[in-house]
Amino acid sequence: MVLTEKTRNFDGKPPLKVLMVTSSFPRHEGDYFGQFILELAKSLKPNGIEPVVLCPHFPGAARKEVMSGVKVYRFPYFYPYSLQRIAVEGGMFQNIRKSLLAKLQLPLFLAMELVYTIRVVRREKIDLIHTHWIVPQGLIGALSGRLLHRPHILSVHGTDVNIAAKNRVLGWVTRIVTRNSGKILTNSTYTRELFVSIDPSAESKIEVIPMGVDVELFQNPLNGNPKEKSGDPYILYIGRLIDWKGLEYLIDAFAIVSRRIPGAKLIIGGEGPEEEQLKQQVKDLGLNDSVRFVGLIKSSDLSRYYHEAAVFVLPSIQAEGQTEGLGVVLLEAMACGTPVVGSNVGGIPDIIQDEWNGYLVQERSPSELAERIIALLENQTVREQFKENGLQTIYEHFSWRQISTKFTQTYVQLVNL
Repeated sequence: MVLTEKTRNFDGKPPLKVLMVTSSFPRHEGDYFGQFILELAKSLKPNGIEPVVLCPHFPGAARKEVMSGVKVYRFPYFYPYSLQRIAVEGGMFQNIRKSLLAKLQLPLFLAMELVYTIRVVRREKIDLIHTHWIVPQGLIGALSGRLLHRPHILSVHGTDVNIAAKNRVLGWVTRIVTRNSGKILTNSTYTRELFVSIDPSAESKIEVIPMGVDVELFQNPLNGNPKEKSGDPYILYIGRLIDWKGLEYLIDAFAIVSRRIPGAKLIIGGEGPEEEQLKQQVKDLGLNDSVRFVGLIKSSDLSRYYHEAAVFVLPSIQAEGQTEGLGVVLLEAMACGTPVVGSNVGGIPDIIQDEWNGYLVQERSPSELAERIIALLENQTVREQFKENGLQTIYEHFSWRQISTKFTQTYVQLVNL
């Protein structure tokens, strides 16, 4: 059942108000960082849900704003703001692990997130708290929900569960959060199984609801269909430039591809701490003329990049307790009709059925990755098969319309308990 104005307001009540607490959210319109949280919030509005977002502040940002019709609060956690280090590009866990200043800021971050969660719940008359990632948001949401007598839902996205599975303290925190949450939503079967291994008592509360994709947005590239305008074929990666994305193996694979198909290009879109190291690898391999780092790609330009690409690759690996929880970029590429190749790790197999709508390859294997990329570049029949089956996958399982309905049903169920 979709919560419509009619079903929600028959007794005169306002739309159901949901506070989404997240450490990852776009810093401005067009920013790709945490874009899926914004897309989720937007997709809920037609269902009679009024989403409000609470996320960390960053230098130069307004403390309160409206982004794409969604009300956003940003909480500061250190002064001067320019020294805030926890919730910046690269991811919260990565930043805390690598930065002493981020470690020192963590207690302040936790305190301010709790204070602002309570403040926003009261100010906005929130009906339900929906947090993303176990720590710190899940813990903050569970505590706030108990203090304020609001139902709490936790969404986990992979990285947090991978780390909690290897850390005794975080495992203990996870069990506390579970006991103080009405539902645990995981983004893939992999994440679900890993969560249950940490807390078997959570099994009855868990539901797999992945993030979705805006089908209409990605099927309408700017200026017509760029595939018909492109010259040499290019391979595309979009995402953060961090170690567990496996980009070093993609670059090694591309060196093999370029010897077989001299005109091939590789475009890498995104930012992150591994950028300089990856550029040096490209230089050492003599690939400067065929590999381009294009930086952060605006949301409005994503569709064009996907449509122009001959192949999209997500070469993620298992590294230090982290891996791909789902792989939303694969969904976006499929929605554009672009053939995909992904590593057989984490939640990626929930999206790719090997040799039906894409290729799954062993992680850290440049030779196998290169072989599959070459097979796609040289075989139009397979590319067309993956295109059609990929679109079918999106329409049947991953459109925001379907995904937002599942979230809405879960919200209504908990609020009406």
